[in-house]
Amino acid sequence: MKKLKCATYEGLDAKVVDVELTLTKGLPSFSIVGSANALTSAGSNERIKSALLSNEYKFPPKRITINLAPSDDFKKSGSQFDLSIALLIAMAESEEDFSEWFVFGELGLDGEVKENRQLYALILSLANQGLITKAVVPRESLPKLSKIPDIDFYAVGSLRETKLFFENLESAKPDREAKGLEYPFYEINAERYYYEKRYEEDFIDVKGQEIAKRAALIAAAGFHNILLEGSPGCGKSMIASRLRYILPPMTNSEILEVAKLQTLTMQEPDFAPLRPFIASHATSTPASIFGGGQGKIGEIGLANRGILFFDELPHFSSKVLESLREPLQENKIRIGRINQRLVYETNFLFVAAMNPCPCGNLLDEHKECRCNELEIQRYKNRLSDPFLDRIDINVVMQNVSADDKPSMSSKEMHKEVVRAHIFAKERGQKSFNGKMSDAEIAEYCIMSSEAKEVLDRAISRFALSFRSIKKLQKVARTIADLAESNMIEKEHLLEALSYRRR
Repeated sequence: MKKLKCATYEGLDAKVVDVELTLTKGLPSFSIVGSANALTSAGSNERIKSALLSNEYKFPPKRITINLAPSDDFKKSGSQFDLSIALLIAMAESEEDFSEWFVFGELGLDGEVKENRQLYALILSLANQGLITKAVVPRESLPKLSKIPDIDFYAVGSLRETKLFFENLESAKPDREAKGLEYPFYEINAERYYYEKRYEEDFIDVKGQEIAKRAALIAAAGFHNILLEGSPGCGKSMIASRLRYILPPMTNSEILEVAKLQTLTMQEPDFAPLRPFIASHATSTPASIFGGGQGKIGEIGLANRGILFFDELPHFSSKVLESLREPLQENKIRIGRINQRLVYETNFLFVAAMNPCPCGNLLDEHKECRCNELEIQRYKNRLSDPFLDRIDINVVMQNVSADDKPSMSSKEMHKEVVRAHIFAKERGQKSFNGKMSDAEIAEYCIMSSEAKEVLDRAISRFALSFRSIKKLQKVARTIADLAESNMIEKEHLLEALSYRRR
């Protein structure tokens, strides 16, 4: 039995498929088995036969069986299997072992190797999972694929050329040798963290709002969900859009994961260590936000490792807001289908903005609020307590004065975030503070005796829930990291308390 490797999609991730060949006695035939998509199988059969015959290959008088393994786990689809199947048949008599090679490509009827629409995202997904180090790919795909780091690519233009390549493997050289990401990085515990000094939108443009900017800094450093409340024009959206540029550095796997998600939205990945920013609209349907039929990923999946921004938060439907509770709490979402159950990671920083009342003027010193008490209460009641309990930091913003001056720039804020990130990673912490588990909270959120006294009084005075207590500890841990303090002190906890919901 001869074997090569290829891949197909199952949900969001690529799955490795072993392409196996056997030649057995019997009436001459050619079949593809292993839960292959019926249309793909029929189309592949004809393309492969034509390509082999066009290149003077004579089919042996035997039964040719191609198996796509594992057979029962998932459907296989896509024309990327053509080249690996044809190559196995063409080299059936060879004694060489090619089982560790990935081979991708669609075949033309004359044996030309063509680009496949799924190929870029497939290889990105395999790279993100650490499953691929070398691959044979269509030559026309090389300029795009060569951007993917840490993989040796061997480009071919035809079936004949591919066969010659495998007959002379000893002298084969990659057309693009594996190389890492070309961005500045620092290394902690054998893990590289890449960053970029790009600030297309700068916090220096935000005048005043020092409390809100400090809260944004804490949210960015610890990936804490944040709610900004204030009158129209006070800078809520400005702060939200600038948060992206001060987020912590990214690992190689995170960059590849974001690049894979970009391909799903038809974007051209640049493999930059810049986290995604997804802004949802209040009129968006649940399917567009959470994912729809045929395993289509929603906006919360596309925001993974980055920011999900909801402007005008109370105007989102209650169904959307309540459904958001699970991904905010569990950092994943489960979507059930008749024959499939998909799980997407939703490890994002949730940023929300809202007005203080329907007309927006309640906190404005220069404008009169047109809302009555009942309207204000109805407006705020759109947000349930269980939903708001998932928000770590709450900030009420004031109007901007003409005398307000800009303070910290994004570059300065990013430096503080990086310093806090290094401080947390050097103590061995894997998760961001805002995403810590109960076990991590117990291990890393060590409090001084004074801080414990403050927490005990807060629990008694505000009747804090278990979730609220953990939330306070996580925010205080980030404030301590920004101060490079190993222990959570009284002042860190007091500042964390100032950001709790009133």
